[in-house]
Amino acid sequence: MHNEYSPKKYWEERAKLAVKDIYQAVCAYGRSHIENKAMDIIQKKVFASMLKGVDLRGKKVLELGCGVGRWVPFITSYGAKYVGVDISENMIEVARKRFPNASFYKIDSTDLPFPDNSFYLSFSITVIHHNNYDAQSKLIDELVRVTQPNGYIFLLEGIAHGGRKKTWFNTFARPVHDWVSEVEKGGRAKLVKIKYVRYWILRDIFRKTLGIIGIDNYPKAVNDMLVKIDYYVDYYLLAILPRKKAVAAAMLFKKTGKIT
Repeated sequence: MHNEYSPKKYWEERAKLAVKDIYQAVCAYGRSHIENKAMDIIQKKVFASMLKGVDLRGKKVLELGCGVGRWVPFITSYGAKYVGVDISENMIEVARKRFPNASFYKIDSTDLPFPDNSFYLSFSITVIHHNNYDAQSKLIDELVRVTQPNGYIFLLEGIAHGGRKKTWFNTFARPVHDWVSEVEKGGRAKLVKIKYVRYWILRDIFRKTLGIIGIDNYPKAVNDMLVKIDYYVDYYLLAILPRKKAVAAAMLFKKTGKIT
């Protein structure tokens, strides 16, 4: 079909947006800078909380769908060696310019160019869900394959309530139990931690109560304040809201020594 969705084409186009705003290239397309900055803070807070007790010093860490290298400073701050892969040549080009000391590889399929058991931590953040379900399964298989026994796999992906469904931004979401069973199949890994995630509650409040959609057109000091408010509202309010309000889930798995 002429208009069939292509992840590679989608990310090549998104990479062009990095010239004006890094967040538009790798966070939520079409959202305001404030919303995406708050989203970035939330994701980093969640990832850090999931990595408590995991020692990455001197370890090799792989990111599937590295984009323009948003997660390089975060991972290297733990003393780890970062390696990123992406299907977009444009994304890789930007990433290499931004972080010349990190390693980036372009991939052309769901196959990863690394031997078995190469990385202590393999992770992907809001990337796998942009592929159809068959491709998702293959990518998860590869992430598990290249992870060392007793190493970790971390996913932060869109979730669906009730069943699989395609949602906003070409997201092929799964119920949480579906993501978990996909990673754990055959006893190859075990879920260690899970945290539910929600974005843009502040935007929804503004839109419904004040009729405000765009929240970027304010002085920088106001914007910075709104980012902090948006982050606190999203991160802490979800703790008391029903899980059905969550739009994504962060999941940390530990790979077993079992051969599947």
